[in-house]
Amino acid sequence: MTRYCGRDLSFEELEEIRTLIANNPEFTRAKLSREVCRRLQWLKPDGKLKDMSCRVAMLRMEKDGLIRLPEPTYVKKFVKKIKFTAATDPQKNSCVYSKSSAKPAPTDGHQSFLVFVE
Repeated sequence: MTRYCGRDLSFEELEEIRTLIANNPEFTRAKLSREVCRRLQWLKPDGKLKDMSCRVAMLRMEKDGLIRLPEPTYVKKFVKKIKFTAATDPQKNSCVYSKSSAKPAPTDGHQSFLVFVE
């Protein structure tokens, strides 16, 4: 017996998971976890499937070499981090007007600064 995510899995249950994966190569990881939950009656107290626990368990089973999951259908793309420099400092929106041509500040919700030049 092997324990994953609070559930003891028997050898027969592991074989059932392997067979499900082998017989359904078109299944996504999410669909596999839902089907495993249905077949093994892996449910929350409210009767809903514990598919997130099952997904985590299957990832750990794969890491331990017990099963081989299909490739993920979505891989989070690398997000390039911003290197903060003087060029990335916030810029203030400023306007320069002479007193004679002063216009009212915009009321579009953006903060503006009026600078008067004599």
